[in-house]
Amino acid sequence: MIDLLPLDSPQWKTLKLSSGKAGSIPNSIRQFSSNPNFKGKLFDSIWQSAYHQYSLYDAMFAIIPHLVSIADALPAEKCLNLWLVVGGAAAMYDPKIEHAPSNLLPGYEQAIAHAEPRCLENLQTAKLKLNEAYNLIVAAIGLAGHAVGKMEMDNMFAYDDAESKVICPKDESEIIVSVNDWGLAVISYDDDDPPSPPPKNARAPLANPGTFKGSKRTPNPWQNIGAELRDLATKKNLLAGVQPHIEIAAAVAEAGVTAKVKPGAIFSLIGALLTYKGFPKPALKYFHLWDSIECPNCQSKLIFADNWWGLR
Repeated sequence: MIDLLPLDSPQWKTLKLSSGKAGSIPNSIRQFSSNPNFKGKLFDSIWQSAYHQYSLYDAMFAIIPHLVSIADALPAEKCLNLWLVVGGAAAMYDPKIEHAPSNLLPGYEQAIAHAEPRCLENLQTAKLKLNEAYNLIVAAIGLAGHAVGKMEMDNMFAYDDAESKVICPKDESEIIVSVNDWGLAVISYDDDDPPSPPPKNARAPLANPGTFKGSKRTPNPWQNIGAELRDLATKKNLLAGVQPHIEIAAAVAEAGVTAKVKPGAIFSLIGALLTYKGFPKPALKYFHLWDSIECPNCQSKLIFADNWWGLR
């Protein structure tokens, strides 16, 4: 059961949207529940009014439980867009820090917990395009409470040119990094010249993740995916250097993703799941996030996974 703010509660009129208050949202939810379509304009208008340009307004803590409850009656694959929205909100916002109304916290937390296994069900069983698979993976990680779910805000796409940034721990400078299936390249910007393209013939070695050790979640919604990844690690047709990453991803899933898992292991999980869904070459980008780069300002070496901006 998910605790829901009653649609006739006067509290809706006090909750904030990106523009004004949420007094009209109950009628929109009623209309949506009679004909739910998570690809439709009404769904977009409901969530975008409370989760706008990566800013979350307190009405979302009341809206998400209602939307997740409506999704209960639908197949998981019909709700893909909902998992993306809820996963993004879960990754980027701690409701206690965001000062969500205390009476809304139980329902919101129940909805997040309810959405995670349904998102994973979708990930495991649905036939997905590359962009859908990547976004769903990031959403699932966000629903598990890990900061790497903030990649929804990033430009580190599996399906296009990818770049992100790290923070140098020595001088606190921001370093823009091009992320490629052959490795990482620091992008330097000059006032007069466009950024130089990375070398096309470079090939950085994949890092060896080693052994993952983590406490087990109970219950663990990732358990079935862990078994699938364990089987995938035995396949003979894997690209060179990939097997250790898939093994660590299997161990992470078998234990269950939590906020405490080191980011390198989560990046291995993203790559392993992309491989599992049939996209082995784009997956290499995420395995290479174990690689190190050199800070252009102080020349210190740093590992991307340990210094990614979303961890700060």
